[in-house]
Amino acid sequence: MGRLIFADESVQKYLSKLVADGSWNIGLVIGQQGQGDGSQRDYVIHVARTPEPVEDVADIESENEAEEEDSNKEMRSVPRPASLEDANELWVSTHAKQTTKMLPGGMSVIGLFAIAPPKMMEASQAKLRQLLYAVHRSVDKGRILQSKGQNMMDRILVQICSQTRKLTCRTLDVNYHLSTYRAAEWKYQSILDRFIRLETRVAINLSLPVPLDTAKQNLSKQIKTSLTPYCNNIWESLATVNKQMRNLDQTLEFTDSKKGRLTKGSTTHHKYVVDLFLSATSDKGITSGPVLSECGARMQISGAISGRAFVHNKATVNEGIEAIKQDVIRSLSSRCQLLCEDINVIEEDRANLHELYDTPKRVFAHVPGFPITFCDYAFKDETNKDIMERYSELLDIRLQEENLELEAESFLDDEDRDDMLKAEDSASCEGRTSAPPPNVDSVSHSSSAGSLLSEPGAGVRAIGVVASGALAAVIAGMSYLYLGTES
Repeated sequence: MGRLIFADESVQKYLSKLVADGSWNIGLVIGQQGQGDGSQRDYVIHVARTPEPVEDVADIESENEAEEEDSNKEMRSVPRPASLEDANELWVSTHAKQTTKMLPGGMSVIGLFAIAPPKMMEASQAKLRQLLYAVHRSVDKGRILQSKGQNMMDRILVQICSQTRKLTCRTLDVNYHLSTYRAAEWKYQSILDRFIRLETRVAINLSLPVPLDTAKQNLSKQIKTSLTPYCNNIWESLATVNKQMRNLDQTLEFTDSKKGRLTKGSTTHHKYVVDLFLSATSDKGITSGPVLSECGARMQISGAISGRAFVHNKATVNEGIEAIKQDVIRSLSSRCQLLCEDINVIEEDRANLHELYDTPKRVFAHVPGFPITFCDYAFKDETNKDIMERYSELLDIRLQEENLELEAESFLDDEDRDDMLKAEDSASCEGRTSAPPPNVDSVSHSSSAGSLLSEPGAGVRAIGVVASGALAAVIAGMSYLYLGTES
């Protein structure tokens, strides 16, 4: 039996409009796939056509060291390919990778749609298969924890004949290059009001040594390598939902077991607050003593992340918790990737890095009539117009300034920035780990919701709140990255 895919009615309207245009189109299918044992249901909340290609696309998302130096070239439109068969794989996969950064937890790019006349569609079958694999590789390559929360590897391919308007839907297991398509059933329903919203705040104060054996890697790879243990600890953390430890196999929404209905007072629009409890030790246990290693540099990452996820109303507690953890990890990774692209670090300058950089802040968007929020990341020098243009280009969504949620996070102010730099300079001179940022330090000592961490080998079995309550409220969104070489 194939998968059952529910697509929101807004998706039907969008696709019908594209078909009416008469030209061929390729685009992304965005939604949530069932992750439970035996789950055969997927939910499609949005589709977005891939924008017109531009020149020098290979330089936009390239992670090769030789190409990183020139990643800020001016982009210019090029003639649209004459046929779907000529669609640019790199361009489509780049669209998928950039769009993934704009999705809340629980949502991902789960497939592609194609619109074309019969003969063109038939001639493009090999290309469409290649595109599915290319999109999977591009999105998966950018993830820090590839194996976490990705039990379902089937990807959706929706094909619509621009003449007859007939829609066919199939799935393909992208884990295997020799896999074959399986038929899937596509149904339109009003599903957006069935999703549950989860939120969290995560306070971060990390001092990450850069081992000498990774010193020759580009900055993006160094950060990814250094963040992996922390992100794994986030994934393995304990979690409470609305201050309660819940059975992970329960449905997230409380229901009347006899009548199968939501309990009195609960609604499908309920918002849940998740607190994550980070272990003070690694999942490998406590080491026998201090671990010494040669390091060529140190990175300090401090601030707070606003996390948000959405899951369907039949999701379990475990699925909801995994969705919010996925969002925190993806958000942290996305900020660092965007920062690396922005500062455009080149090989010979890496040894001279000793700077404090603001990572971009997260800006959520409330689309009218659309309860699920997307997000973008904006640097200090970017305007609301820049943000709205990215929503338009990548998600094909038109927004007004009042649709932007600008206060979810904020940048470091000048006073705190100066204090941070002084603290780092002092720490470098004294040969010790730098102090946390002013607000983090003062609040974590006065609030019971502080973070409790131990140094490697300290022998302390302790669990501390990663973020919640007053701590997050005071330092929300104050995020920055300090890079310094070891003296």
